[in-house]
Amino acid sequence: MGRYGESVERRAKTWPGVVACLLGLSFTGFNLYWALGHNWLVDTVFPTASLDEVGAILPPAVQWAAIVLKTGAALLGLATVPAVARVLPGWALAVARGLGWTAAAVIAAWGLTQTVWFALAKAGALELPGGEWTSRSINGHVFLWDPWFLVWGAVLGYALIASRRPRR
Repeated sequence: MGRYGESVERRAKTWPGVVACLLGLSFTGFNLYWALGHNWLVDTVFPTASLDEVGAILPPAVQWAAIVLKTGAALLGLATVPAVARVLPGWALAVARGLGWTAAAVIAAWGLTQTVWFALAKAGALELPGGEWTSRSINGHVFLWDPWFLVWGAVLGYALIASRRPRR
């Protein structure tokens, strides 16, 4: 294959992993922002808009654990980038890809189920547990956070598929 074809193929295998990583890190950025005590958009996630009440719902240790897990899941996308995959030892690449498949499935499934759950609540088909949910917090789940999870998981899964090595 000519040089141009190799470049196009490399880009086609590179962008999904980079995008998956950026989706995850930007999502994690909000968790970090909230864990540091800021409150922009926090009312689109929780039924209460007060950071003190969020701290009671999610203790700081849980918030920081979520940041670490989401950062790790975001970085798994980079294992699908050819330039990164080439420098990883074979065992590390295999572990990263295995964890990547797990993360993609869990993240996408969570995003899908939560989006449907909150959409049903928005439509009045079911009651949400855990407090007084505002239309802003329900809309945040239906239109922002949970679809973001779904897209992140789907792009990570696509990155894993696109970066498969050809079978010999």
